[in-house]
Amino acid sequence: MEQSSEYREQLLESYKQAVRPLLPYLPWLEQSAGKKASSLYSGQDIGVHSVSFPVYDGTLLNFVREAGKSPLMDRNYAYIYTRHRICTHQDERNMILRVSVLMVWIVSISCRITESSTLILKP
Repeated sequence: MEQSSEYREQLLESYKQAVRPLLPYLPWLEQSAGKKASSLYSGQDIGVHSVSFPVYDGTLLNFVREAGKSPLMDRNYAYIYTRHRICTHQDERNMILRVSVLMVWIVSISCRITESSTLILKP
């Protein structure tokens, strides 16, 4: 029994370490929910002479960069989609919902951060 408790503690600690760098972005993500995070660059008559390209919000890019460093991201997502039979947008939304519920539970239990942070999550 103690061994499974140790494993749980190690698992929670690994998630805590993975999630901690992403917590500063949580308020921005909540504020930006439903808003556009990109626009098409249209300066200097680019549409006339070239193909316009997307410009993404700097905070979003920093979040993606930080998340990419974490063990929570898997660059082999095509395989992950196939393995979990994610074929449609709705399949993806359903998977995100299931994972979100799990992550909220993990974060609420493991990340009661009070030192050097303004964000305190409680179950």
